[in-house]
Amino acid sequence: ADLLLLRADHSLLPVDVSVGLVRDRVGVVTGAVLILRDVTDAHRTTQELRHHRQHLEALVAERTRRLTDTNALLLAEIDERKRAEASLAARARLEGLVNAISADFLSLPPSECCPATTLALARIGQAVGSDAVCLYLLHDVNAEISCEHEWCGPGVTPRRAAFQAWPHAD
Repeated sequence: ADLLLLRADHSLLPVDVSVGLVRDRVGVVTGAVLILRDVTDAHRTTQELRHHRQHLEALVAERTRRLTDTNALLLAEIDERKRAEASLAARARLEGLVNAISADFLSLPPSECCPATTLALARIGQAVGSDAVCLYLLHDVNAEISCEHEWCGPGVTPRRAAFQAWPHAD
C-alpha cells in the first residue's frame, strides 16, 4: 500500500509499505517485519506519463477535429462539383437540343414553321421539366408583346389568348 510520510523539511515522501509476520516453529507470531520503500521516482514517472497521455489525447483530439473539418470541406466540395457537373450536363443537353431544333428549322419550308415551332417548344419544355412554354413577339411599332406560340403539358390550360397585345415600355 502507498503511504505519504512527512519529512523534516515538510515535503512529502511517498513510500510503499509491506508488512510480514514472523512466526516460530509451531506457528506462533513472534514479531513483524515492516518494509518501507521510497517510491518517489515511480510517482514522478506516473505523473509524467499521465501528463504525456493527457498531452497526447489533446493532440489526438485536435488532429481529429482538423480531420473532421477537412472531411466536411471535402464533402462540400464533392457536392458542389456534382452540382456543377449536373448543371454542365443539363446545359450540354439543352445546347444539343437547341442545335437539333435549329438544324430542323433550316430544312423546313416556311409553311411548316408554325407547327414545327410548337413542336420545338414542346421539346424544350419537356427537356427542362416545364409545364408550359411560350414564344412572345415584341412589336416595336405599337409597343406591344403578344404570345405567338404556346405549348402546354398534360393538364395545363392554354393561356395564349390572354397574352395578346400587352403594352410594354422600354
